[in-house]
Amino acid sequence: MGLAGGILLLLLGLSMFQAVRMDVVRHRYKGSAITAGIVLTGGNPYFFVWWATIGSGLMIRAITYGVVCVVLFMILHWMTDLSWCYFLSNITYGGRRFFGERFQKIVFAICGAFLLFMGVKFIIDAIKLL
Repeated sequence: MGLAGGILLLLLGLSMFQAVRMDVVRHRYKGSAITAGIVLTGGNPYFFVWWATIGSGLMIRAITYGVVCVVLFMILHWMTDLSWCYFLSNITYGGRRFFGERFQKIVFAICGAFLLFMGVKFIIDAIKLL
């Protein structure tokens, strides 16, 4: 699993460097933000892992306090997710205007380098386990 994750991180890191070099950071997504959020969340395997582990534990704990607590937990959790994603979206889309395109490219390059580093680390750790 670590080997596959490491390879994926390497590919993601390389794609970030490619985005900086090819000026892909100027691309604007023209679809619905809601649809994109649903697809990205549903396609994120950690979403299901979180709900299968931590989320289910929190739901079980909330059930001991009654149905109202479960509903309240769900609403507050979803509102927190929505607020956080809205905040990140505004920073992402407004970042280039506020900080400039050069700053955005530097951040992309730093993130790409970090992904490459973590990819290599995952691969090395996986090979050590063999």
